[in-house]
Amino acid sequence: MRGNKVIAVALLSVGIGLGVTAVTPANAASWHSGTPKILRHTWRGYGKSQWYNWKFTATKIKAWNNDKSAADYGSSEYWKNVKYKKSSGTTYKLTGFAGKEKDRFTVKVNGSAIHVWQGTTDTLYYRK
Repeated sequence: MRGNKVIAVALLSVGIGLGVTAVTPANAASWHSGTPKILRHTWRGYGKSQWYNWKFTATKIKAWNNDKSAADYGSSEYWKNVKYKKSSGTTYKLTGFAGKEKDRFTVKVNGSAIHVWQGTTDTLYYRK
């Protein structure tokens, strides 16, 4: 009789232990706060007609123009409340707010270069 109690307690302990240690898998298709670690650098590239820089930090994105011949030289734009989700191997969809306006980006990482699509505009940037 005592052996049955020991077995019952052991099975109950194992059952409770497995229930406590159950891990919920991360969902790659869900939105995550911040930016992907692979993007957290400063990138430089040629836009429509001038040079631009993009800086991805853990929580923000900054884009600025550093072409002295451009009319908007030194202008910059910041996106806060950035979120991302991985859409395929090295492609990420990002969203964030520049002021009150919500913007969406698609970024594809290719080694030391990234392609950024904002709407239909495609620009190639290199790691600085």
